[in-house]
Amino acid sequence: MRSKIVLALLFVSAPASANPLESELPTVREACWSRQYDGAHLARHPGQRVAAIALSKVRDEPGRGVLTLSLLVNLRERAPIMRGEARPYDFASHVLCRPAGSGLSCESESGLGGFRIERANGGLMVKNPGVIRLNPSNYDSEDVAPNHIRLSAKPDDAAWLLDTRGPKPCPF
Repeated sequence: MRSKIVLALLFVSAPASANPLESELPTVREACWSRQYDGAHLARHPGQRVAAIALSKVRDEPGRGVLTLSLLVNLRERAPIMRGEARPYDFASHVLCRPAGSGLSCESESGLGGFRIERANGGLMVKNPGVIRLNPSNYDSEDVAPNHIRLSAKPDDAAWLLDTRGPKPCPF
């Protein structure tokens, strides 16, 4: 009887989820969190290069405790190599994310770098630790593309708040 009580107490006191962001990153493939910055915001932040950003869930790997996500970005200066293509985002980085503290630590296996995701102000905050490298979204290799971009946190790309009012499909 004592073992049943101890087991019940362990079950009740255990956290509902090993990943505190699980409610924002549900186990559906078609999920996208995004933000499109308007002209007024960009005028107030002239050093910000990111004009649009999205985080798309690719897949779960529950046995490994890993989420595979894509970070998709458009810059305020659209890349000339992308004009005329039917892709809504110019640059991308595919990352593996693992629980880390109250958020997720996300790293690229291809050497593009990584970022952190945390809850903030009713959304998801993507934090740039210093430099994130992104490949053109039409680059089909997992290697670093010769024409990749370097997105520095300074002067004004250290963090981006994404909308989490219900996951929706990404436009691609």
